Amino acid sequence: MLGVILCNYCGSEIATVDTEKVTVFYTDCKRDVCREQRKGKEDKQR
Repeated sequence: MLGVILCNYCGSEIATVDTEKVTVFYTDCKRDVCREQRKGKEDKQR
């Protein structure tokens, strides 16, 4: 089967991984725009 890793912010595909079933994982990509969104989200949580 196939799993995919997507960016939380822009939705771009970061990688694919071999999994037991179809699975979607989310993380942050390294684009500056996404990093800024993550930083803003962290600041609001404090």
